[in-house]
Amino acid sequence: MNISIKLKGTDLVFNLEDKTVCVDYHEWEMEPVLNVRLREAEQNNCVILQGRICDKQEVLYYCARKIMSAYDGKGMHYMDILLYTNVSNTVMAGYSNRSLGHLNGNKEAEIHQVLNGKILELIIWEGKRYIQVFAKGEYVEIPANAFHCTYILEKNTIVANIYSHIPWEFDYDQKPYFSLVNDVNVCMDKEPVLCDSIGNKINVFEEVDAYNSMDYLPIRKIPKELYYYQTFFPLDCDIFELFFSINH
Repeated sequence: MNISIKLKGTDLVFNLEDKTVCVDYHEWEMEPVLNVRLREAEQNNCVILQGRICDKQEVLYYCARKIMSAYDGKGMHYMDILLYTNVSNTVMAGYSNRSLGHLNGNKEAEIHQVLNGKILELIIWEGKRYIQVFAKGEYVEIPANAFHCTYILEKNTIVANIYSHIPWEFDYDQKPYFSLVNDVNVCMDKEPVLCDSIGNKINVFEEVDAYNSMDYLPIRKIPKELYYYQTFFPLDCDIFELFFSINH
């Protein structure tokens, strides 16, 4: 089975059997990231998992890393593409699939666009928690010094992201995963419900300004002056157009 995505100037084809992505006839293999990473983090008290943890090895997502790079006179920018084939039951029975979660550096800029499916993004910045659902075509930018984690709400969700000024460069063993104890999980019952260790239960599809908790704000409340990428691209461009504009 293939998933084809046609953007304004870029064609993408994801081969779900071979786990490859073809971008305008250039093909990359997508490496699996396994749920054992979260199981180990839970054992080391670096993440809080509230449900019955899956014993079976499962793939959280497939990733094609640094498929493109660009230099803007100040630093390097890179693009990754992530494919989440499963929507739930990869980490805990009855809970959403998810990313590992990591902390951006003090100069790091990062922006995601959902190319297929739907996500809930969690951002923790200066001690405050921000959440919001993002659907196909929508952007979410993560400020410097912010922790973030992605929760999957639809099968075969695809996310492309651009990032720059990364302190760990090519050493993924140094990437700051689990640098903050993340206690947020999403229960996939009749409706996706965010749960945490302090007792919050939030229907993530509620109106973004009506979350029934004082502990979470919508991501759009993050001050816009913290953003890097959104300051210089038109709202109707796709993430590849944004990337190609970096060299100009």
